[in-house]
Amino acid sequence: MFTLYSLLTPESPIYYVLKGNEEALKNVLQELGRSRDINDINSSKKEFSIISNKQNWID
Repeated sequence: MFTLYSLLTPESPIYYVLKGNEEALKNVLQELGRSRDINDINSSKKEFSIISNKQNWID
């Protein structure tokens, strides 16, 4: 039962953000009824990449 359910469960929006697949991200958020969160997630991704780049330089 678990295996069948896990095959039918869509990926999380965060997965698509990390993979850089914005079309799939938009589709999943629309299916979940959270299409207003697209801009928030994209801005969070930009902030994370800036912080990540700074951390790489520090290391």
